Amino acid sequence: MMDIRTLTLNIIEGKELIGADKGGKSSDPYVKFHVDGQTYKTEVKKETLSPIWNQIFQLPNINCDSTVFNFEVFDWDRIGSHDSLSGVTVPCSLFKQNALNGVKDQWLNLDKKGFIRVGFEFYPPYQTLNGAAPVPVNPIPTFNNVSISNNMGILPPPVHFPPLYLSTIPQDTKAEFILPNEVYFKKTYITGEPVDASLILYVSQPCVFVRSLYVSFRGKVTFNGKKTKDLVQDYRNLLHCVQTAPNQKTRLDRGKHIFPFQFFIPKECYSTYSMKGYDVSYKFVFNADIVNLPDIEIAKAINVVNIEDTIHRVTKSPINQDASKSPLTGGNISIKVKSPKNTFYPGEDIELDVFVENNSNKKIKKIDFTVHRTISEFGPTEYENSVQTTKQFFPKIKQKTSHSQNMVIELPSHLVRSIYQPKMIKIEYQIHAVLDIPKCVDLSIKIPINIVLPDPKIEPVTSALDEIASIPRYIKDWSIRNFNSWLLFKVKCPECVHNPIFYQYNLSGEELMTMDRNFLASNVLVGSGPRNQEIFTALCEEMDKILAVRNFLKDNQLAQYIPTFESETITFDLVKDLTLYDLGSLGLNIGDTKRFELLIKKLNQ
Repeated sequence: MMDIRTLTLNIIEGKELIGADKGGKSSDPYVKFHVDGQTYKTEVKKETLSPIWNQIFQLPNINCDSTVFNFEVFDWDRIGSHDSLSGVTVPCSLFKQNALNGVKDQWLNLDKKGFIRVGFEFYPPYQTLNGAAPVPVNPIPTFNNVSISNNMGILPPPVHFPPLYLSTIPQDTKAEFILPNEVYFKKTYITGEPVDASLILYVSQPCVFVRSLYVSFRGKVTFNGKKTKDLVQDYRNLLHCVQTAPNQKTRLDRGKHIFPFQFFIPKECYSTYSMKGYDVSYKFVFNADIVNLPDIEIAKAINVVNIEDTIHRVTKSPINQDASKSPLTGGNISIKVKSPKNTFYPGEDIELDVFVENNSNKKIKKIDFTVHRTISEFGPTEYENSVQTTKQFFPKIKQKTSHSQNMVIELPSHLVRSIYQPKMIKIEYQIHAVLDIPKCVDLSIKIPINIVLPDPKIEPVTSALDEIASIPRYIKDWSIRNFNSWLLFKVKCPECVHNPIFYQYNLSGEELMTMDRNFLASNVLVGSGPRNQEIFTALCEEMDKILAVRNFLKDNQLAQYIPTFESETITFDLVKDLTLYDLGSLGLNIGDTKRFELLIKKLNQ
């Protein structure tokens, strides 16, 4: 029985290619490959031997056991034929075998010189062998010119989640990324752990047809605007669980389409960083190919921390340094500085035990303590600047006396951490202590310290009172944050907000007003557990504050005043207390005022 599947093939990048231009130092490479009588090719990348194409091809009806791929790298020329640089032939069964082992990309060794890296994703997907986690795959000698590696660490097989749909009426067709627990603060993600997020596609037309929806996760290092290293490149087909036939156009009706996804951050990745041209950045990128409408592309940066760069994994050595000098007038002046550790995070207090002994005929006017940062760029550019206001040691130290004092230096919270990247940048920190000795050369001491990142798992705490106070009176005016705050602080149901599904709906008050109430109770509020009915009833009361007034005005042929009443946030319990003066200030004409006066009397009977 033939194994026929759809294959999503990603021509990711190349390296160490043959240089065909500029004396063998550069090329304009592109990849062309043949499969089952069809020819495909990537775009051209100019003047590089390490191109990044990251170009995706959908290949339907691939026989995974017998199909053979012929890859060839060409050098593009404006005039004349394009020169072949190198090539390789690969059986699809090799991709299948690696998919069964949980590996989803590999380097192909070209026959002349160089490598290209391809990614592959089968649909329906293969179950990894024995359901085991992915394992590293060593070069397989069975097939010539093929080597398999993963220089970004071992990535688990992709996880695909079914999409969610809400029948809403968006104003525009657009997309946005949402991440859990980012309603109040920007979240930090730790290497070696998964990143869960969702892509929301709002459709304002009656329906649209999409050819493809892809989200990719990219991490890279750049220096002076030039990329020096890829840290991670991964992608997901968001239509994986929707498409029933290869290459079909998928219909999306008007409303809110939610596509959950998950990526894994390799443990070897660097922490997010930006200083003096050296940048480590990570982002999600979404691409939507929509029929007869402009394509949508958006990106969202995320903050990543390697635990090795935090206070959890650094070696903390004590500070124990001293310095001394002998003035020409005789005697000796010495300073000794101690601290139980030499590693600190931004915003932390540095506590120092300082002992000064003056056995000379000079007096010490003052002692200044300052934190200095030295930035060295390769090469060689070096400069030093102060990052902390000066702290002074008191009191003045007279001749033949000594004094000890505990000093506290507050580090600014915006400091970047200490770092050393060969051939790029080095940032170091020191505490400078300078003894001001009148009519004598000052005595100074420099104490190296390390600045690291704080505990990434400690998240800031929001103010419950501020959040409750900012919730509007009408639920239709609630923002997404207001809805979260209502659940967290007003009705005190954090278990609902922290449910892993809740954040995906990303609901505002206007959307709550138009949502099916059964769906609201059984899906959105599912995390509230035994309090589900209580929370649902309280939420319905908030909605009925508006709906009751709307229905009252409609039933009495006064619907034209609905916007006026809602602009004044008049709830139904306030209607019966409205006076003639109130009705006049609302702009009701004389006839409607008299009618309304009679209606109020009926309500109060």
